Amino acid sequence: MPNRARKLLLAAVSLICALLLGSYAFQISRDFVAAGLTAVLLNLAFAGSALFVVAVVLSFIRARLSAAAAILAVASGLPLYFDFAMPLLFRRIFYGEDAGTAWYWYLAGNPRAYLGLLTLAAAVVLAARELLAGRGRG
Repeated sequence: MPNRARKLLLAAVSLICALLLGSYAFQISRDFVAAGLTAVLLNLAFAGSALFVVAVVLSFIRARLSAAAAILAVASGLPLYFDFAMPLLFRRIFYGEDAGTAWYWYLAGNPRAYLGLLTLAAAVVLAARELLAGRGRG
């Protein structure tokens, strides 16, 4: 894939991730009273959305910095999506609660969170590809 197309694809995926993550975090902050861990997750998600916007701007100036910003943004937005996509598993890992339920109930989340996880996965793949593309240069 040519360098320009790779940069354009990274910018497009970063913009989609910024819009999805920002709107999802805003909807959750409007619908729920954010306290404790949820407030921290929302702050991380808003920071991740801002980092995705930085990645979009940097994608045509410095592609490797854009890829690094995108990976940091994914790391910031992943916990919020993980909490709402797999709530029982999230609570078991971070709170130590064991609901004693069957394994398939751990995936009982909402489809919008699953869509967000898919876009974050695409962003990680494209950002890692961009980071590794310039590795052989002098």
